[in-house]
Amino acid sequence: ALTGLPGNITIDNELTRRIANAERFAFLHLDLDYFKAYNDYYGYARGDGLIRFMASLLVDAVRDKGAEQDFVGHIGGDDFVVITEPERAQAIASEVMASFNARVPSQYDANDREIGKITVLSSRQGGVKTFDILTVTILIMSNVGRDIQHSAQVSDIAKDLKKKGKAIAGGCIVTDRRSDGSLVTPTREASDPERRP
Repeated sequence: ALTGLPGNITIDNELTRRIANAERFAFLHLDLDYFKAYNDYYGYARGDGLIRFMASLLVDAVRDKGAEQDFVGHIGGDDFVVITEPERAQAIASEVMASFNARVPSQYDANDREIGKITVLSSRQGGVKTFDILTVTILIMSNVGRDIQHSAQVSDIAKDLKKKGKAIAGGCIVTDRRSDGSLVTPTREASDPERRP
């Protein structure tokens, strides 16, 4: 309801449909870094506004770099997905990253924007903690060269990639492919030397 984008059930149905139809697809999982700190600092109304800002930015990026059959969904909180063709995934991710970095400072008050940080009283750890301007982590995985039979496999691969992305400071795009095209997180079938084609 907050963004007007399809939620978890529709996202799962869309993935299931594409898998059943043996369609080649790329799945982008987008997650805002430091969103909880932003929400705590500015309040829920501004936090909701930021989520709507992100939804709008994604829809614009897919309209500009994607195709008509591409799908944008909101998992919940600060997590979003895009399902597209593998060939379009990197262009969409790069467009989102560039647009987000250029526009997200406008979501901050002038003083905070000038400093480039916010200072938040941490209820969990006690004391005060400083957070940089929001960044976005974008994970890209595809079913090309990978045996995907169920939407849950996509979620599992995205979780593995998210660990790698969150270990990198600042916004980043993390793909499930190395520079030589091999899988970073191979499926059991792809990595099993006993398995024959």
